[in-house]
Amino acid sequence: MKKQYTPEFKAKVVAETLKEEKSLSEIAAEYGVHPAQVSEWRKMDLEKLPDVFVDERKAAKEKKAQEQKIDRLFSQVGKLTTGGYHRLGYIASWQLDQTLEMPFVLTTVKAALRQARPEIMNSDQGSHFISEQYTDLLKEAGVRTVWMARTEHWTPAPITWI
Repeated sequence: MKKQYTPEFKAKVVAETLKEEKSLSEIAAEYGVHPAQVSEWRKMDLEKLPDVFVDERKAAKEKKAQEQKIDRLFSQVGKLTTGGYHRLGYIASWQLDQTLEMPFVLTTVKAALRQARPEIMNSDQGSHFISEQYTDLLKEAGVRTVWMARTEHWTPAPITWI
């Protein structure tokens, strides 16, 4: 059966090697551990040593900046395609297309409806969003549609699921 060593024991053995008062073999014999194991623990410890000196505030700030960057990128993906459907600020389904032809739009909406079912659907710009195929699909799913007036024309609002 394989021996289990506590983290405290491993740290004590590694600390002994760092003193460089005894050889690795002597330390291993003293603690009853194979020299290869002591060497491995020392290697692991030295690899993690720089993390001890990390400024936690700076690391947290960098992590937050990275998360914000990821959020911005996801937002940009959503803006690149009107085939992205959001539920409470999260993307329920998205696909990328340059033409936005009706089969693409209907396929994307069906995929989104399989993920989540909104009460109200605001759709992005395009005549296909007021087509019978599109509105019937939403009616069959029990989803109400909302159209927003922009300038002098009635146009769909940005995609939002409530």
